Amino acid sequence: MKLTTPTRGTGYGLHTFATSLGSAVGPWVGGWVEDTCGHPTPFVLTGLILLASLGWVPLFLRGPGFGGGPHHGESRALS
Repeated sequence: MKLTTPTRGTGYGLHTFATSLGSAVGPWVGGWVEDTCGHPTPFVLTGLILLASLGWVPLFLRGPGFGGGPHHGESRALS
């Protein structure tokens, strides 16, 4: 899949935004969850979020390894 410059810029911007938001809000939310529910809870929740990511990330990354994407030598235009 060939990414156009605007698509690449949008992806990079979204990644930067999510990383910055997580860095700013994550410690506060993790501290609140730890104070409210106990010490292991933030770690358990993080593990559950990562496990859930295993299910939904492949839906967004359609490629040869995930079935449904173009095979070697083929291309697919972005809509």
